[in-house]
Amino acid sequence: MYSLKKLKSAKEPRIYLSIERTFLSFQRLAIFLVSLAIFLWKLRQMAVEIKGTYLTPILEALLKFFLFTGILISLFSIPSFMLMVKSL
Repeated sequence: MYSLKKLKSAKEPRIYLSIERTFLSFQRLAIFLVSLAIFLWKLRQMAVEIKGTYLTPILEALLKFFLFTGILISLFSIPSFMLMVKSL
């Protein structure tokens, strides 16, 4: 809502709210994916300590996938949000 204060008045303010809601849902997804990657990292550490070596490559692959996906979603959602708001 803070970003809405700096914008010009719109004919349909619901458009701004829907764009902001979409942006916040992307950010929520990115935070969830990064926290899932942190959980998998801790799980991998536990698997290494109890010598579950067959789980380590699977957990490492999932960890990298979720971490990089979360970071990319977070980085690409900010410019797309700004472009959508400027185009209104």
